[in-house]
Amino acid sequence: MINILDRGQQRYKRITAVWLLCIVMILSAACGKKNSDASDASSEAESSSSGSAAAGTDDERIRIGFVVKENGRDHWIRMKEAAEQYCEENGAELLFLAGSSDAAAAEQIGEIDGLIEKKADAICVSPISDEMVYAALTRADDAGIPVFAIDTDTSFQKRAAYIGSDNYTAAKEGAVYAAGQIRKSGTAVILRGTLGDSVHDERTEGIIDGLTTSGVTVCRSLCTSAEDAGNDVQRLLQELPDLDLVITTEDEITLAVWKRVLALGNTSVRIYGFDGTEEVASLTEKYEQVLGTTAQFPEEVGVRAIQTVLDYLKNGSTETSVKVPHEIITPENAAEYCTKLSENQYNAVNED
Repeated sequence: MINILDRGQQRYKRITAVWLLCIVMILSAACGKKNSDASDASSEAESSSSGSAAAGTDDERIRIGFVVKENGRDHWIRMKEAAEQYCEENGAELLFLAGSSDAAAAEQIGEIDGLIEKKADAICVSPISDEMVYAALTRADDAGIPVFAIDTDTSFQKRAAYIGSDNYTAAKEGAVYAAGQIRKSGTAVILRGTLGDSVHDERTEGIIDGLTTSGVTVCRSLCTSAEDAGNDVQRLLQELPDLDLVITTEDEITLAVWKRVLALGNTSVRIYGFDGTEEVASLTEKYEQVLGTTAQFPEEVGVRAIQTVLDYLKNGSTETSVKVPHEIITPENAAEYCTKLSENQYNAVNED
């Protein structure tokens, strides 16, 4: 009897021990999960806090929208690189946007609206069509985003500033120089860029005034493009065999004209351009038939634009018209100009 009770007690003790062990394991697992959950929650909180801090850092950077006419031309590439570098050196972020062509006004409107949605701190824009983008600029102003015109001015009265060349004056000075290189009472045609683009309107007006005051007769003023300029100049030379001068409002047209004139074997007509591209400046150095080009400095425009924006955001006001100088490129200074271009000496960032 005693043995049976002892065995029962021993069995009871073993069962109790097993149950106690199970309870301990369950409690340990629960505590482990709780600690793990707490650790995960802590990690998530740290991650969230770190993310918020990073976002806060990003949010503290001034974001400047920079909308230009197209993405393929050297002019805009040079402007972008200078603006981007200046932003990086001054703790700002450049939101650069460019359309597929200098006629894609609808694309540009969408780009401006996108910057409004992103709540950019400021928007710099080179309007393809002042009339078409006017409403988008109004929406930006209504959203409290200051608007700056770059390279091409706008009639939008609330714009904070214009940063760029005086296109009329630059074109007039170039035309006066070109007129002095041909025979007195000579004849000329103007091949101009996009209709409705105020830059080409202003340059055309300046060219006409510069030529007429110099005694040159303007036979035609024709809207064209780099793709069509070759055919256009060929037709004009057939209609006006004694033509003295072809003068353009942009160097992509100038280059197309030169290629066609060269192919035709015409050595009498003279050519003058506008923009100061390295290709046309090189032709000016090598061929007397290419009289020169009026150079703008897109790097300077890019840097001055960002400087003006930062000044405005800091002080609430700024100079409303920031004029960037131009230069007449001739056979005498073309080589030096090309050397400076290749060495990036016209980058205003590097000059500071």
